[in-house]
Amino acid sequence: MYECHWWAALRWADEVSNTEAQMSAIRQAIDQARSGFSMEDITTPGNDLRVVYVHGIRNHRVASIERLFAVIANEAPESYGLLYVQGDEDERGLEFENCFRVWRLTRGAIAELADPFLSPCVPAIELPYDAAADE
Repeated sequence: MYECHWWAALRWADEVSNTEAQMSAIRQAIDQARSGFSMEDITTPGNDLRVVYVHGIRNHRVASIERLFAVIANEAPESYGLLYVQGDEDERGLEFENCFRVWRLTRGAIAELADPFLSPCVPAIELPYDAAADE
């Protein structure tokens, strides 16, 4: 299973940035990440703040969602945000089935961190499985 929740506030260093080409690249990455199992969009809630958000749950890891975070880091290098991922398919072979991982975007840099708030998933957000209850 792959569950993700994230947001990123789009920011640029100066007025010369924030070009249509940069926004087009971000919109294209959003379109590539779009599926029937997730919700992705860009919104402007006010005062020229642009926010990209993604929420979804799928059976398998979705590289296009993570790639969108990297596109934002590249095209809007002053952006910031958080990507929370919970999944049992880590391509490095690490065990993250019972926890969320947090990817932090700050000023064009992405760092993967342990989650101190929702992990471990059992018992923080789910009760332990009770096999005796099924009998």
